[in-house]
Amino acid sequence: MSAGKKGFTLIELLVTLAVAVILATVAIPNFKGLVDRSKVSTSVNDVIKALNMAKSEAVKKNSNSDILISSDGLLVGPERFQVAVLSTVTLESTFGDDTITYNPSGWLLASGKVCIYDQGVIVREIEVSLSGMVTVHELDLVGCE
Repeated sequence: MSAGKKGFTLIELLVTLAVAVILATVAIPNFKGLVDRSKVSTSVNDVIKALNMAKSEAVKKNSNSDILISSDGLLVGPERFQVAVLSTVTLESTFGDDTITYNPSGWLLASGKVCIYDQGVIVREIEVSLSGMVTVHELDLVGCE
């Protein structure tokens, strides 16, 4: 480039464009994975929120409080507060009748698991003990056992 002219040469522009394309091809798949993981994490947090809400309601009202796992999400307590779960994930549980019940002391009537599926593959398993303690496991299986 001569001293009197300002701007970029065609070669400089093509090199910059090539670098941008290479960076985009690396970044886009990683970004999709980030979005998928975020979606699953949000669903795990929604389930834990429903568990905590039901436990709190049971203790506060001194009566059983349950969570019904349905296609509409999680329905908590006798008033059936709805805790929405993303429509792109599926929930399955090992609790009988897909109902998790806390007694007035805040303990579960039975322990079990809630599994979160994304695109048909189980990705998280939320294990709930009798005391209501929640443990989240990251999995790559099919089937909630």
